[in-house]
Amino acid sequence: MANEDKKNAALRCIDEAPVRARQIWQHAASGGRYTVVAVAIDEPTLEPVVVYVGHDGVVWVRALDVFLGEKDGKPRFARLDDDGKPYAGAWRPTDGFEQRPV
Repeated sequence: MANEDKKNAALRCIDEAPVRARQIWQHAASGGRYTVVAVAIDEPTLEPVVVYVGHDGVVWVRALDVFLGEKDGKPRFARLDDDGKPYAGAWRPTDGFEQRPV
């Protein structure tokens, strides 16, 4: 897949994912709460990733599919605002563009 195609596929995946900046998610195993900083594209691999920070200020990066995936049959993370709507001001890398990848 050409780089532009792979980038567009990553942007589509980000658009469709429920993860947005400023949302709070809880790690199932540790119980730790994390605030999403951004959903981004990893430059070397062009894969979608989640950038998030814990209460201790440590910033983490995890592949989007792993962040939303399961471990031991349970979701790895659970969104704490379960109304299904992103926080006010949440954004995606494709927001503001007149044309999105098809």
